[in-house]
Order: sequence, then C-alpha cells, then structure tokens
Amino acid sequence: MRKLFSLIAAVLFAGSMFATEVTVSKSIHDLFPDDANGTQEATLFSDAFITISVNPDGNNGKVYGTGTEWRLYQTNSPVVTVAATNATIKTVAFEFTVKNTAVLNYGENAMESNTAVNVNAASAQFVVANSTSATNGQIIIKSFIVVYEAGDAPEPVVAPYCQTEVGHLFMENPDPNSFVLLSIGSKGGKTIVRIDQDAAKNTQMFDYLQVTGLATDGADVAEGGATAMAVEFATPDAVNDSITLEILWSTVNWEGRWMVQNVKVPATAACEYAVLVPAPVVKKTCAEVYTLAKNDAVALNDVVVTFVNGKNVWVKDATGAMLLYLSADATWNAGDVLAGVAGTVDIYKGLYEVKPSADQAAAVVATAGEAPAPEELAAIDLDKDMNKYIILKNVAVSGPFASNKLTMTVGENEYELFNKFNSDYAFVAEKKYDIVGIASIYNSLQVLFINATENTATAIDNTVVSEKAIKMFENGQLIIIKNGVKYNALGSVIE
Repeated sequence: MRKLFSLIAAVLFAGSMFATEVTVSKSIHDLFPDDANGTQEATLFSDAFITISVNPDGNNGKVYGTGTEWRLYQTNSPVVTVAATNATIKTVAFEFTVKNTAVLNYGENAMESNTAVNVNAASAQFVVANSTSATNGQIIIKSFIVVYEAGDAPEPVVAPYCQTEVGHLFMENPDPNSFVLLSIGSKGGKTIVRIDQDAAKNTQMFDYLQVTGLATDGADVAEGGATAMAVEFATPDAVNDSITLEILWSTVNWEGRWMVQNVKVPATAACEYAVLVPAPVVKKTCAEVYTLAKNDAVALNDVVVTFVNGKNVWVKDATGAMLLYLSADATWNAGDVLAGVAGTVDIYKGLYEVKPSADQAAAVVATAGEAPAPEELAAIDLDKDMNKYIILKNVAVSGPFASNKLTMTVGENEYELFNKFNSDYAFVAEKKYDIVGIASIYNSLQVLFINATENTATAIDNTVVSEKAIKMFENGQLIIIKNGVKYNALGSVIE
C-alpha cells in the first residue's frame, strides 16, 4: 500500500516552479455575488499562496450592497491580515470608501484608496482607526490588488491511508493467491479509478478493466505497469456526491467483479488518492453466515425470497436460509432472485440476520421468479432450520393467542407459536392444523405464524388394499379398521 501511494505521489507532485510574480485582482462582487446583505465573510480571499482575512469580531467582514462591499467597523478593532505561504507579498492596494472619520493604516501611515503600498514580506496587517477621537468609523472595501512573488508550489499533505466513505464491497470469483488494492482520486482534472495487484503474490498481468457508475465511462489509462490498470473519467460536477462503482476486470486466467457502494470521490488535495478498501469481502452462502460474528461485513450469493413482511425478508439458497432486515419496507416479492445482497451480520436474541444499508438494498438486482412452497418439517432443528420458511402438518394447538403467543404440539415436540404478523386467525379446540411459518428464535425456539389450514384426514385409502376393512363398535361408536388404520364413520382418521 505504501508503494502504491509513493508512486502516485511521485507522479502527482514531481517538479517545482521557479519564482514568478503573480497579480491577484478581485472585486467584492467577484467573490460574493450571491451573499445577502449582512452575511459575514471573515476570509476575503484565499488561494495556494495568499490569504486575506479579518478578525471576525462583532460585525467585521459583513457583506452589503448586494455583494459589493466588505465592511470593517472601528468599534470592533478590525485588523486585516494578508499572509503568504511559500511566497513574498510585494504590494497591496485596496479600493475603499470611508464613513465618518475612519482611516485604514498600514504601519503608521494612512492608506489611500486604489494606491499600492510596498510590503516585501511574508505578511502584512492593515488596521482600521479614526482620524479623530471618535470610534464610529467604517472602511468599506470594494476591491483589492495583491502582487506576490511565488516560490515552489506548496506540497499538499497527502495521507497515504486517506479513507473515503465505502458502504460495502463484495467480490465474485476471488483469486486466493492475489491481493488487490483499489484506489480512486483526481489528477489533471480527471477522476482515476485504479486497481493494483501485489506482484509479490501474483504476477498475472491485468488485461481488462471496466468501471461503471461515474457519469462518463473512460478509456483505459496506461498507469502502473503490468500489475495495475486504471480507468479515467471526467470529474463529476460535485465530487463529494456519493456514487456506486461496479468494477469488472480480468487477468490471464481470472475474472473478478467488485461492487463498491457509497463512495465519495476525493475533492481536496489532502485526499488526492484514497485507498477505498484494504481487502475484499468474499461472498458467503446462507449457511456460512452462521459462522460469522456480529457486525461482520458480508455479501451473499444469489438468494431466493421465500417470504416478505415489511422490513423483514426471508431468503434461501441451496445451503440454508437467512433473514434480511432492511431499513425500509421491502419492494421485493416471494420468488424474486436477489443478486448483490450485502450488509452486516446482526445476532438479535440468538437470531442471525443480515442488515443491508439503504444504499446496499438499493443496489440489489431482483429478478422475478415463482414463489417457493414452504418446506415440510416433522420437527425443527435450529442448527439447520433457522429462518426457514416451513409447514408443520397435523399440529395440535393449545389455547387462543395470548400476548401473541400460544403453544403447539408437533408429534412429541412442543413449540411456541408467535403471532409476529398480527394474524386474526382463530383456532378451534380439539382440531388439528397445517401451520405455515418461519423457524426462528427469541432466546429460545419459536415459530413465527404466517397462516394455517385445518388438517382434515383423507377418506379411507383404497389405493393399497392389503387387508379387508373391518367394521366394529368401540365405546358405542362405529369404527372401520383398514390396513391397520382406524377411521370413523365419516372416513376421518382416529388417533
């Protein structure tokens, strides 16, 4: 990483300037054409070499006259400082008018409007005073001319690890033998997105690089040699606006894809080049998410939506299921195939979930598909079934929903049925049900209730006849025994 920065810095800042005389001439209207009357501007002007400012006490530096006047009030003891960096101030002149008996002094001498004074120093101070004992004078500056002699351009302080805002990065088809650095910056009025490969770990040459997400796609830039490529763009009008970059590249035998979200292009010399990420986040299966820690960044392989409710989206892949908890209600539907899911891992009361940011959710690509059926389970194993969209059949339900909870019996197992989605479904005592829900946990196992249907046993099964049906009475009730199964007169199974 340090080698990368050193190379870039050498390209950006090599060379120097011979001393040369520069004239800066500005009117107040040039500088503050849109300022409303009374707007205070403590700094009148600043560039790489000189700064003109006033102590901002009281009303000093207020702009009036629809942006044509910069006023200095003697009652607030104004001192205007012209300071230079790597330069010598030769002369300074102000165009000004006075109010009452004010004067603008340089040293012991009063200045005249539009008349230059010799400075020949790195700084100069100009003081507002009064020619009498009054203290109500004002100097109203209309424009200025500063002549300075510039030395070498001051080198900006560039932090090699200057960090931009990156919401998330995910990577497809990672090459385990390589380590790739991604940087973004501006040079010569252009925005450069650059990718560098660590030659010590992998000597493969980049042969393709494409970046999308900036306003204008650019051509490849020959920069960095065999182990680096860069793409050049026109600098966005507002370089601090967040952008999302999709980066595709290939080497001799490897293809990669990165999605970098919520990137801010560096706007100042102090952040000429910024390393966006030290290393990629490799995509995970749903099952692998359960091995991660809280707050880990994660990206998922393509997943299928099984059920959606507001901000809650349950998804699955071939390895298992996961809950996505969004910052706003989802716009996806059951059956949608989601590509580009990324976020951070959260573990809430034992429940694993992935939380995408708003930007990350917006970057997901959804392809419509057929809504999947719930997976039939005879019993729930949370190690395998957490967040699964399931159906439990022939379930005995105990009591009405109380505080949105009740107990259900599946075979020999009892589970808490939680009415998370505020269903008004009414269970009837002594009946059994097929219940659709989500296998979940809130400190202990629970099933999130979605819907239910009454489980009615089928009529007597005549498809397999190994025994003749036997009719008999038990406890005064007619029963039919066929193939070892007891049925009542209506054909329903008797447990």
